[in-house]
Amino acid sequence: MFRLFLTTFCALIALSSLGAQTTLFVPRNYLKSYERGTRSWDGKPGPNYWQNRASYNIAASIEPKTRRLSGEETVSYTNNSPDTLKSIRFKLQHDRYRKGVQRAFDVSASDVSDEGTRIESLMVNGKKVNPKDQSRTGTFLDVSIKDTPLPPKTTATFSVQWSYTLPASKAARECVCDSTTFFVPYWYPQIAVYDDLNGWASHPTLASRNSTMTLPTTMLRSKCRQGFRSGPRGNGKMPRTY
Repeated sequence: MFRLFLTTFCALIALSSLGAQTTLFVPRNYLKSYERGTRSWDGKPGPNYWQNRASYNIAASIEPKTRRLSGEETVSYTNNSPDTLKSIRFKLQHDRYRKGVQRAFDVSASDVSDEGTRIESLMVNGKKVNPKDQSRTGTFLDVSIKDTPLPPKTTATFSVQWSYTLPASKAARECVCDSTTFFVPYWYPQIAVYDDLNGWASHPTLASRNSTMTLPTTMLRSKCRQGFRSGPRGNGKMPRTY
């Protein structure tokens, strides 16, 4: 009898607690997205949902003897958000080899450098960006465009030339497998995600997992030395080599 009473008593306490909890906790940024109609409570996109887009045209090459990767790209970035963007955030994923940057795996000291990814040229709509308007934090490069901001439903063009040296030692998710074989992921400057929940993405590349990226279209031309060939990973078509 006592057991039955105790069981009934505990059940009543549990039910009263559930009754007092009328709503589940929802993070504030999600609540705002529901209010704006960009997301729905059932998990589907809302009537006002949007995604920014980026179109990349890239040419790149690797010098096998020095492991130096060089590239240039033109990025057309379309702002479909309701916000006027006064800065653009790039992901420089090789910057995890820059001194002082957070990373998820140990790397060889000989592969770490002061510069990480070398940005040799950066232009916005054909105008060179002053180094004072560029700032590096972790694996991000923030580019100030406050003098020529990007309003909603407009597109800006970014031109970038860059280079870096592939790590000689065994590394997470990439390798100089031997003197003729290179597996090179996350190798070009990508514009980070800007969304309705968080604004610009703020989680650095640690090499422990994949990261989200702005919905892209990509055209790649790779330049190979005689006797070498390049190919994509995933569902991409074979790039043209020359």
